[in-house]
Amino acid sequence: MFAVEPNVELLTSEGIERLNADKSPWMRAQTAATLAILFAEGALNERERIYAVSILDVLARDLEQQVRESLSEHVKHCARLPHGIAQKLALDVESVALPIIRYSSVLEEADLMALARDGGTAKQIAVSQRDNLAQAVSDILVDTGKPAVISTLLANETSRIGEASYGKILGVLGGDDKIKALMIERPALPATIVARMVLKVSDSLRQRLIERFGLPQDMAEELTARGRERALSDSIGREATNETMEALTKRLHDDGALTPEFMLRALCTGQLRLFTAAVAARAGVTLGNADELVRDGGQRGMMALYVHAGLPGVLLPAFRAALEIVREKESTGPRAWRDADTQQILSQLIVAYDCLAPGHLESVLAQLGRLGAECADAA
Repeated sequence: MFAVEPNVELLTSEGIERLNADKSPWMRAQTAATLAILFAEGALNERERIYAVSILDVLARDLEQQVRESLSEHVKHCARLPHGIAQKLALDVESVALPIIRYSSVLEEADLMALARDGGTAKQIAVSQRDNLAQAVSDILVDTGKPAVISTLLANETSRIGEASYGKILGVLGGDDKIKALMIERPALPATIVARMVLKVSDSLRQRLIERFGLPQDMAEELTARGRERALSDSIGREATNETMEALTKRLHDDGALTPEFMLRALCTGQLRLFTAAVAARAGVTLGNADELVRDGGQRGMMALYVHAGLPGVLLPAFRAALEIVREKESTGPRAWRDADTQQILSQLIVAYDCLAPGHLESVLAQLGRLGAECADAA
């Protein structure tokens, strides 16, 4: 940059004429620096300010990139810069735009949203670095899906990021340890995001997460167990043969993995065959016999199977409610299971148990699991 001394002689009609006549890019760049200092100091009278704005506008459109770069660097912190000139510089090539995008307080939220949406990676990173970034802008930056942009946003402790955007980051970049480490170091994280991260991070990052957000160790262990159950349930394909399903559930039963929560999860996610194979393994009956009892519209056969499987009596209403909805959905013909179907079951579970707090699937299953364990301990 240039070492310049402010000179108000520039802010006259003669000064403007000299600027227009000067063909030297270096001299015009020096003029840009001089004018920016004068303008930023705010000591100009009204006539000088009008001249200054006119010259700034001309320099912002100068054909020489060097001139525009000098202007941008020297006005990036100027709160008096006209909004139109700031916009013009922000839309320029990166070497001109980045100082303005990173620092200028003149840019409005709508400008930043447009830059976050349509700017290149370098401009998006510059937006991500701004102080006190609004959530609406952060949401757009997260939607880019670019690791460099998102990691910069996460490293910016003053940026405001919404729960939905944190969820998107985990969904798209949840396998990136750098991203997860940056999330853990955020000043605050929604409780639901902390719970999801417990299931996704390595042991060392999990310990840091527990320390950082004061998560009780027993809660972390419970969340981890729920994550294993979910992964296990998801890994057993819906199209597995009966023989495969039967063999897998018998092995899981031997390992103590066929918990009531695991089986309820199967029903709540529409996996009737997995539930049937699991209850057959726990009851020690064939899959065919269990299937007849589960699909039978009567209650006595299912009740006998339930008791024989050693499932908690307190959870019987939950299993009945979930099973009824799953059978109802299957009766309409083959179709993909929907999130709305799961929500319908959860709503029925909340009705069936006054002690349950409404929540997502993991929360409701955890509450039911504790209820079943408490009743078993009391017995």
